[in-house]
Amino acid sequence: MLRPWLHAGAGPLAAVVLLVLAGCGPSFVAEPDASVACEGVRCTAGTCVANGGQPMCRCGAWEAAAGLLCQVSSFTVPDDHAGSPDDATPLTVMSEPAEGRISASTRGQFDRDLFSFHPEPGHSYVFLCQPLSLPRCQPRLLDGSGRQLTGLFLDPERTAWSFKPRGEGPWYIEVSGAGDSGTYAYQLVDLGADDHEDSRDQAAVMEPSDANFTVTSDFLGDDDVIRFQAKAGHAYRMGCELPSTQVGVALRLLDASGRVVDTGEALGTRRMPEVELQAPAAGTWFMQVSPTFGPMPISVTCWLKDLGADDHGDVLATATRLTPGERAPVRLQTRKDVDVLRFTAEAGHTYVLRQSPHVIASIQLHDARDTQLRSANPQWYLLESAIAGDYFLKVRPPAIGALEPPFELWVEDLGPDDHGDTQATATRLSPGVPVEARPHGNSDSDTFAIDVEEQGVYTVRCEPACQARIEGPYQGRYMSRQELREVLLDVSGSGTLYLSLMPSRALDPFTVTVTRTRSDGHPDSVTADTPVRAPPLHVTGDFEAEGDRDALAVTLEAGAWYLVAPSDNAQVSILNPYGSASWFPSQGIYVAPVTGRYSVVLTHRLSWRTDWSLMLERR
Repeated sequence: MLRPWLHAGAGPLAAVVLLVLAGCGPSFVAEPDASVACEGVRCTAGTCVANGGQPMCRCGAWEAAAGLLCQVSSFTVPDDHAGSPDDATPLTVMSEPAEGRISASTRGQFDRDLFSFHPEPGHSYVFLCQPLSLPRCQPRLLDGSGRQLTGLFLDPERTAWSFKPRGEGPWYIEVSGAGDSGTYAYQLVDLGADDHEDSRDQAAVMEPSDANFTVTSDFLGDDDVIRFQAKAGHAYRMGCELPSTQVGVALRLLDASGRVVDTGEALGTRRMPEVELQAPAAGTWFMQVSPTFGPMPISVTCWLKDLGADDHGDVLATATRLTPGERAPVRLQTRKDVDVLRFTAEAGHTYVLRQSPHVIASIQLHDARDTQLRSANPQWYLLESAIAGDYFLKVRPPAIGALEPPFELWVEDLGPDDHGDTQATATRLSPGVPVEARPHGNSDSDTFAIDVEEQGVYTVRCEPACQARIEGPYQGRYMSRQELREVLLDVSGSGTLYLSLMPSRALDPFTVTVTRTRSDGHPDSVTADTPVRAPPLHVTGDFEAEGDRDALAVTLEAGAWYLVAPSDNAQVSILNPYGSASWFPSQGIYVAPVTGRYSVVLTHRLSWRTDWSLMLERR
């Protein structure tokens, strides 16, 4: 009877089934909802939901961002603090620590205690987490979306953790034990409002001035940022003075885009960190102060100074015109500052660079094509026998060391060389008439000429002392260059004395004077006109000058013995007619080889500033 139904299609069968089902009534059992399934259930994180009548924990967006695992908790001891924002324990600033517990799990779960708090705007906080029975505290700072933010530990034991939330919150602090369990003590401490903001967006504007200000860092990582408006062409200097050798600070100069333009860092009090700015245009700049070392909190004294507009251009086109002899004040404002001065040189003139007071600076001499010619040293020759044209001085701070105080620079024009340096171009001197000489180069010598007379004793004087070489009819130590202040010269005959003079101190002018003082009492050598004397002789005289020789003509007989007795300060040379000489540094006997005229010459032994005597007797 069923086969025709099968062939008739599914309609009658479906009706039967429906009728049967309808006749039997509902056969499904209702599943428990979340309120029933989750009763008494606590999640490690997230929200409890029902799944097939069983409780399960589901992570929301916050837990996912925080990287949490949401599970039904199975701790040996009931958890004292939940792990999700909705159940987080409210946290306020505390005067005393409280105790928390990281519970152990029978299923290897990690207990996490989550605290929520609303920070005061701009305040910094320290969260203290001191392990008791818990081996180690691991805190995290999380924002309202579950994103982890950074904080810094203040001690090696990692029990004090500092941070500065941005925004109203709520913010969250999570404590875990990295799988360990035990108790810990915790406390939230408010360090108060930060004196300066941490970012460029929030930085307050400060006017540059000579007044110092204080920057306090509550923890390592507490950056203090100051905004200031720079004026075009002005220079600025920012720096800090550290209170002790146990403090380190880094300074950064940032432009409007946040790019670091200059940095300065110091540890201790031996030097001060500074950054500098030469503003090419008006605009916004930032000074950032960051602690790098030391016990927190630390306070440093800082400054932000406007050094004013640059006093000289930095390139040839904007160089300051300098007239020789005119002083130019120079103030190097920053380590990158360049002051360019321009002067015009005349052909053949010599120029000296002068500076007052003397400070260390890098000065370079350039020509009109900006080719560097040489380093220029103050109080020294800048150009010798110059080629006519424009020249430039580029002044920079020293490569190392502190910036020096302001100073003055000027170029002194010595004019063309005032005296020749060869005998052919020598300046003629008149006896007793002083003539000034001025060196026109490092190796410049001035040559002077004066006619002298036989038997004359001349005084040559340099004021101040000079270096002298003297050539002409005289004998003395000035045949090579020696220092000369005043000397007597005993000339051996008429002729011309040539004096080649240089200053004893570079650049110093001096005055030279040559004067005939007196006549020599005895000739320097025997001539045909020299009177002839015969023993016994008792003769006296004076050594008139350094190198002075006094000569006598005497007649001696062949084979005769003669006693030669000069005074202690003299020595005697006897020249026989054959041209052979005998020396008597002291008393002695001379035997004449032939009868004739002999030359007896006396020279000084020690000092020439004495008189002398000679006894010559036959024995």
